[in-house]
Amino acid sequence: MYLDEDTKDPSYSYDEYSNFFINNSAGQYGGAIFNYGSLTIGEQGEDIIVNKVWDDELEHCDVTVNLVRKSDKATLDSLTLGTASEWRGTFYGFPTNVGYAVTENAVEGYTAQITQEGNKVTVTNSSNSPIIVKPANITIYMGGEEGYGGTVDSSGTITGSSSLPTPGFVFEGLPDGVDPTDISFTGAEGRTWTVELYPGLDENAVHKLYIIVPAAGQEPVRVQFEDGEGNITTSDNFDVGEHVNQTLKMSLYKGGAGTVTAQIGGRGYRIEAGEAELVVRGTSSGAEYAGVNDSISFGKPGLEAPEGTVYYINNSEVEVTDSGRVSLLFDDIIEEAGSTERKDALINRAEKELGATDAFTQRNYEFKYLDLVDRNNGNAWVAASEKVTVYWPLPAGTNRYTSFTLLHFEGLHREMDSGEVAAEIAGCTVDDDYELVVTNTHVIFTIERDGFSPFALVWETSDYPYIPPVTPSEPDYKPEWLNTEDHFAYIIGYEDGTVRPNGSITRAEVATIFFRLLTDETREQYWSSTNNYTDVKAGDWFNNAVSTLSRMGILGGYADGTFRPDATITRAEFAKIAVSFFKYKDIASENIFTDVVRGSWYESFVTAAAEIGLIEGYEDGTFRPDASITRAEACTIINRTLGRASDKGHLLPESEMLTWPDNPESAWYYAQIQEATNSHEYKWLGAIEQWLKKLPERDWAA
Repeated sequence: MYLDEDTKDPSYSYDEYSNFFINNSAGQYGGAIFNYGSLTIGEQGEDIIVNKVWDDELEHCDVTVNLVRKSDKATLDSLTLGTASEWRGTFYGFPTNVGYAVTENAVEGYTAQITQEGNKVTVTNSSNSPIIVKPANITIYMGGEEGYGGTVDSSGTITGSSSLPTPGFVFEGLPDGVDPTDISFTGAEGRTWTVELYPGLDENAVHKLYIIVPAAGQEPVRVQFEDGEGNITTSDNFDVGEHVNQTLKMSLYKGGAGTVTAQIGGRGYRIEAGEAELVVRGTSSGAEYAGVNDSISFGKPGLEAPEGTVYYINNSEVEVTDSGRVSLLFDDIIEEAGSTERKDALINRAEKELGATDAFTQRNYEFKYLDLVDRNNGNAWVAASEKVTVYWPLPAGTNRYTSFTLLHFEGLHREMDSGEVAAEIAGCTVDDDYELVVTNTHVIFTIERDGFSPFALVWETSDYPYIPPVTPSEPDYKPEWLNTEDHFAYIIGYEDGTVRPNGSITRAEVATIFFRLLTDETREQYWSSTNNYTDVKAGDWFNNAVSTLSRMGILGGYADGTFRPDATITRAEFAKIAVSFFKYKDIASENIFTDVVRGSWYESFVTAAAEIGLIEGYEDGTFRPDASITRAEACTIINRTLGRASDKGHLLPESEMLTWPDNPESAWYYAQIQEATNSHEYKWLGAIEQWLKKLPERDWAA
């Protein structure tokens, strides 16, 4: 250090100067000041070793690292470190008693983190790409009983919620190999959070969700919502009338947490809040719930599931940990005030699926929106691991004998925009492949785990009464080829124990019935297993019946060469078959029906059948030749053809007969169905039968 006239009292502070003279002598030679002795640089110097590390594998630029004196921030030395992922440089012989720091010139897109252990300094450049914390999408129904406690009102006060499940989170942008549970978060005022696997989620799940857990004494992690107009709300007090069927953006609510940083392996990463969707499906004021395997009550919906059934939140891999409040949501179709748009569109789609009815038949619809929810978790939508069984209360005016059809409108959900409703319903798939069991109180059916959304229960009523059969006398006309002596059964019930009197009957079934009723001699005489129909093959169960009766001239096909065995048979076609066992061409008859077209192919058959007494029309003077005949009507005509005359007052006690839950004694066709399904001995009491004894049923498969 040189002293001049202006430097009267030099400082020897080690912190301010890095080198100076100590214990040296000064002299003058030729007017110059010179020094001799030893030059000391502070205390003994040490090497400062700097390691430069990049935390990604991208191509990098050279970086300048500086040695800076702490006291005045003066740069004492600099190193240029290369572009490799790791690089080492050294500041040589720096005094140990001088305060210093190592800094780095800013690198765009990176944040430098500098750590020191002794004289070894590590400079780590971390990418500024954030870690994105995003809630998982949630679908809920309004009306939950318990829910997540981390929702807030407009002032940020925690309100709790009965309409939201505990939110799960996913993490995007994590460094390779980092598990979210290894992350910790730091925020303002010492706040910290950790990450845990979502409760109920298997650690081997493919799509994992996590919860963010605050330190003891901290408030829960909060969420906020944004509607389609950009309005931010921090409360989930949704009004069904305002928010029904809406989709809102959902994200973390930071509140007073300040800048939150993720700490991973000792490094800091900035955090950004990603967005997810909260789908709010409203419920009507008439919504009902049925708990799993609760007792089934009259007039109330019910739900049964096999033992061991597991439920998953939002059809994910997150298992419901407490399934005690998993329930069936049984709700009406929600319409906008004064509108029937949705129901009208559903009816139009159903009519397209079911086809037209005749002018005297009306279809009735009861629509319900069904789904599974977890009432203990904000009414979150859940899916079951197994099929579940639904109990639908019988609609008013129906009973166990009503014939129902169940329609499922697949893929339709309540968040559809009003403008999309008509097109979505018109284009949806309608599934009617459900096996229904009807009891005195409910219609029962099973549903797959993802088989929910709108359903329609459909049944038909007619504005014309069935005409009960008259008590016939001994017929004046005798049929040929039929066994009229033995009163054996010719109808077999269904596996579910029903006989379905109001159901239709196919052409193949009718052929089989009359084939059974042939005398043994006739069957042997006309036996055939071949025919000219293009749709009746040798291996078909009805082939022998169709082939034999066709050879006899009883049956005929269509102009295109088909027989159409699975088609339902019409009243005109059935009349033709029944009357063909008589010499109908010799019978003088008059067309008394207003809708039997003169000169039509069936006119002579229908008029002859009416003359013989096999058929009757309706009170309005019609016969309705093109309507499908019911099984009860068919049995009535067959019994008349055979000359049978059962009477419900002269049958056997029900304990001695086969009986059917859908053939009540009050029905007009009760005795006709009993006659068709019970083999019996009898005697004549004038014009009616007196049953004497139940006989074993004939084995038609033999």
